[in-house]
Amino acid sequence: MSFNNLPLELLAEIFQYLPRKDRITCSMVCTRWKYALDCPYLWKNMIIYLDTDLMEPSTIIATKQYHEHFKAMEFCWANPRLPARWMQHGLQEFSKRACRYIMILQDSFIQLKSVKIVDWYEIPKFKKITYHLCKFLRSQINLVKVSFFNVNFNKGDCVKLLAACLSSVNNLKHMDISNCHHVGPSMFESVTFISCIEHLSNLCVLRLDYTVLCGGVLDAIILSKNTELAYLDVTVRDYDHTRALISEQTWKKLHMQCPKLKVAMHLKNICHFDDIYMVLREAIPLTTFTLTCGRIWDQTRSRQYRRTILLLIKNYCKTLENICLQINYNREVLDDLILELIHECINLKYFDFHGIIENMELLKKICQMQIHNRENGFKYFHILPTNMNPRNHYFLSRLHRDFAAKLEKCNVDFKICNASSKNLVYVYY
Repeated sequence: MSFNNLPLELLAEIFQYLPRKDRITCSMVCTRWKYALDCPYLWKNMIIYLDTDLMEPSTIIATKQYHEHFKAMEFCWANPRLPARWMQHGLQEFSKRACRYIMILQDSFIQLKSVKIVDWYEIPKFKKITYHLCKFLRSQINLVKVSFFNVNFNKGDCVKLLAACLSSVNNLKHMDISNCHHVGPSMFESVTFISCIEHLSNLCVLRLDYTVLCGGVLDAIILSKNTELAYLDVTVRDYDHTRALISEQTWKKLHMQCPKLKVAMHLKNICHFDDIYMVLREAIPLTTFTLTCGRIWDQTRSRQYRRTILLLIKNYCKTLENICLQINYNREVLDDLILELIHECINLKYFDFHGIIENMELLKKICQMQIHNRENGFKYFHILPTNMNPRNHYFLSRLHRDFAAKLEKCNVDFKICNASSKNLVYVYY
């Protein structure tokens, strides 16, 4: 069979591996290829790199020809950390092209399901772009997912963009305002911002930073009488907990209002138990917990990882489903508590430990636990040892020999990866 006789569906499968510019070139080869490229799933998700794609004519051509297939768009930057003044074509020329492109989108009367704005570091310098983007968002009435991730908002732009999304207030289910850590917390405490959150009464998924949550957002969710909120993803960074705290009573009210709520807490560069204890309230329906510690910490006090793990076991053993502990530089012996954590958390589906284990026998006990717990066991068990000595190498060889076949019968993907040069052991489930 020649290439020209291939079915249109198969041609479309081949074209999906081509970049946008090459697809437009292929559409000009012949009528058959043009028909094959007029396939909805080829153009369903559009990623626009503002600093590079807007300089390509193929971006405008693709938008004019296939805009009816657009369902999700992401506006981001190929070089997000490059200062705007260093742009190759100048700020004025870039702003003109960006505004023109957004007006083309609006004139096409497209209705999107998802809009993402990612890695905008210098929004204050692009006032015209923000203005036209707000007009475009106001024209959307079917948005289900809106994301502002890693965006350098100022107070006015944040409220304008969020208010523009309220045209889809009845359909909006997923909102992401996370990693916007370049601004002060006061902007999220404004009356207008809180009012926008109160209107989002149908939200099911909300992702945001702890500073935003403390600014009255949690109270706004309670006032909105939203009973559909099912997932709340919160990121806590160092010193966020020193600005404000959410009371136990507020968490209880939220959980009573949203009985299906699951909360994920991601703690970054917070390693001391006293700080963690201030954030983790007992009333939180915590299902996902991530603790990421860097190399630098306050040396004047102990990190007390043992107390942190004991807190997880005591308060959240019935709710935790995913745990990730990246504590590569721990000096405390945690073997017994790791085993207890896996045993006590009856709904645990994923456990990722980056750190030092004192006794390799811990791995053997976990293997035995997975064999006896076939119904609620893990699907993956990956071990990445580092800087192995002959003794550890012999132990892991025996471990693989004794348990690989047994775990395979239990449908567990058991793997021992290659060693490297650090004295850490990574255990993945």
